[in-house]
Amino acid sequence: MAKLPSQNAYDVEVEVWKLDENVGKKSAQTNNKKIGENVYVGYFTSDVLAKMRSTGKFDLAEGDIIKVKVTSNSTMADNFSLAPNADVTSLSASYSATVTTTGK
Repeated sequence: MAKLPSQNAYDVEVEVWKLDENVGKKSAQTNNKKIGENVYVGYFTSDVLAKMRSTGKFDLAEGDIIKVKVTSNSTMADNFSLAPNADVTSLSASYSATVTTTGK
């Protein structure tokens, strides 16, 4: 297991793509599971954080997609000073998932 330098700060980027199932349904037979009839609305880091600050949560529903990317924002000087003593001098990780069940 690698050790992360504790003095590093990290940049976090969040994307949430919420499924809008009611984009102008033209008939009662419209099936929201058909490919091509669904539209996603994107919310990015500032939108997600603003919503979480105001309500304490950001609700997700079935079919929504969330993507998270974390990157260390260490400088070259940080990397040079830590390289001999640290296992890891920078970090970059990303993850995405689709919500499969809506829980309340």
